[in-house]
Amino acid sequence: MRQVVASIILSLLPAVAMAADNVTVRFVSPDQYTDGDPRGGMPTKGVLEAFQRYFESAGGKRLHDGQQLAIDVLDIDLAGEISPRRAQGVRIMGEVTPPRIRLAYRLTEGDKVVSEGNDFVVNSNYLADAPYRTDADPLFYEKKMLDAWFNDRIGKPLDGSED
Repeated sequence: MRQVVASIILSLLPAVAMAADNVTVRFVSPDQYTDGDPRGGMPTKGVLEAFQRYFESAGGKRLHDGQQLAIDVLDIDLAGEISPRRAQGVRIMGEVTPPRIRLAYRLTEGDKVVSEGNDFVVNSNYLADAPYRTDADPLFYEKKMLDAWFNDRIGKPLDGSED
């Protein structure tokens, strides 16, 4: 029932925009995402908020004063898949089910566009790159993959911290 209500709410919002001071995140048609909830199904408000916090934090610590980053999340396909033979909510990780996120971004400084693009972010080696999870974050593999994307596209964290 909760998933049905979340799907109805998400379908009424063609794009859910969320913003921090210098990072703006828009979830474009989240009801059409391939996958978005670690327990299976469409992304819940909690999952979108977790991605929002991650994008704001990861992006914000890489931006110089005066820079703005806009990210449109176009699709989410979480690592692994829900097995119909297992208990509901159990996500099975496998080599053929890597995390994938499609997004568009624009990094600006004042009126100048510093960088922009449409990317299909995927980590086919997600199990080898992070074989031992250090926390219980259900979006661990997606965030680890996006850390690498941020480092490549936006830059390393300005405070010298590791992702």
